[in-house]
Amino acid sequence: MRNNSDILDEFKKLNNFKVRLILYILISFYISSYLVQISNFEKSWYEFWEYFRIPTMWPAFIDLDHVRDSLICKMNGINPFLSNPCDNLKVRYQYPPAWLHIFEYLNLDNINNFKIFIKITIFIYLFFCLYLMELTKKKFNLLIIFILFFSTSFTLLIERGNVDYLIFILLFSSIFFNNYYYKSTIFFLGTILKIYPLFSFFYLIRSKEKIFLTLIIMLVTIYLLYEISLSKYVDKNHSIMALSQSYGVQSITEGIFKTLEKTNVYFFLEKTKNLIRFYSSIFFLIISSLIFYYGTKLKLNYKKKLEDNKKELFILGASIYIGTYIFYSNVDYRLVFLLLTIPFMDNLSPKYNYFYCFMVLIVSFSWVFSFNPLTLNHIIYTSFLYLIKIIIFFFLSMMLGNISKNFFSINRKKIE
Repeated sequence: MRNNSDILDEFKKLNNFKVRLILYILISFYISSYLVQISNFEKSWYEFWEYFRIPTMWPAFIDLDHVRDSLICKMNGINPFLSNPCDNLKVRYQYPPAWLHIFEYLNLDNINNFKIFIKITIFIYLFFCLYLMELTKKKFNLLIIFILFFSTSFTLLIERGNVDYLIFILLFSSIFFNNYYYKSTIFFLGTILKIYPLFSFFYLIRSKEKIFLTLIIMLVTIYLLYEISLSKYVDKNHSIMALSQSYGVQSITEGIFKTLEKTNVYFFLEKTKNLIRFYSSIFFLIISSLIFYYGTKLKLNYKKKLEDNKKELFILGASIYIGTYIFYSNVDYRLVFLLLTIPFMDNLSPKYNYFYCFMVLIVSFSWVFSFNPLTLNHIIYTSFLYLIKIIIFFFLSMMLGNISKNFFSINRKKIE
């Protein structure tokens, strides 16, 4: 039986770019069609995802189904932000309002339209993920991306039908157009849809192209985001995740709170918790900034001239991970954005490349093991995963600074 290395060697021998694109299209189409087909049957759905060792839920694509159910409530005169009896789990609507408008415009309350939408978007998502292999030159990195396709983070994102994969599509598409206004529009729309793509604006700030306009767009985005979503809905409907399979400053602090409270060591007032959360995020923001600055001074010898696509994908993936780490609690399926950083690793020395890729590989399979909360195994496993994720946070902060060496200089021609 051939191993993965042999398969990848044969893949690289396909010198015709068009042939490889057709292969990506066929693979993506087959998988998306198959997933939609088995999503009609609960037994088939559970049996398929058992192979990937992830916690499976029904109905299929439950997060997108949550948006659809919420729209049905809305169309029947019920405010899903307050009460959502249409939802399978009766959970109040948990996403920004923009998704309801999109679903309503596309008539996704209709089950047939909903299935077609899922098939098309998963097809595009898988195609973009496979296209990353086209940008990767090293066999080792190609193998890492190939293995990551089967990781628990990657597969759970699809199984849940979480809207993060749609954000992934939106942000990835920005690399195909070298136009400031297109990119700023993409980042604006992404932020309105899921908040955290706001950190993608770092790409435009870093380039200093039309920087004043970029800052104005960001301020308008933040204002609209607050007025439309944060002040009314999102903060009220979301809980902070403190799982082994989560990352971020808020996950760490929440884990500490719960551990101390469940072991009857100490009980925090909610006001005290909020202060600790706030100062913890500020502390990590300062640490990240210092490491970023250190990175701008660090001399790394890149093996070749940095390709724009690889660099842009790295900036997008790294800025999202760093930003979400500092300010949010995130379930590990959001680690899928680290996929965007792998092709850039081609340019680094083997010690940096192998070190980073192995760390991403480990945390992306975080759902493989699970233990009863507060047991010794659970504490060791969670601490191990959190340690690796914080190392990734430091490493990406450094590398983001290193490829932004002129970040603190002023180029008047670009800002005027």
